[in-house]
Amino acid sequence: MNLVLDLFRTRRSYRKYSEKPIDEAVLKQIMEVGLISPTGDNFKTVELILIKDKDLLNEIASMRKAAAMLRHAGAAIIVLVNTQKTDLWIEDGAISASYMYLAADALGIGSCWIQVRARDAVDGKEFEENFKRNSIYQSI
Repeated sequence: MNLVLDLFRTRRSYRKYSEKPIDEAVLKQIMEVGLISPTGDNFKTVELILIKDKDLLNEIASMRKAAAMLRHAGAAIIVLVNTQKTDLWIEDGAISASYMYLAADALGIGSCWIQVRARDAVDGKEFEENFKRNSIYQSI
């Protein structure tokens, strides 16, 4: 059977993690896939932030119910897209996240994407705005 089709058929979202650190080489491969993913007009608008610090992961986990799984994750990758370069930023970010999600699966790493755009944080305010005001964003 075709390896790519098998990957699509067997991939799963994982929301429980072992807290084991993830090998740097594996993280690098996953992020490379996110950065080489297609973007509108090939503008390469995607930027990635790797977070491995447990305090930061816990802080993000506390900001949105759907992010609670990060308390036990070995790492998180934040996908940012430069909105000044393209009006296709939503698509560019989604493609990058999808590619990394599949790459993680192919490399034996369980993952799950977390929607934050246009979503509320636990305090009822918009997640993105809270995140930008939060110490996490300032430390990145």
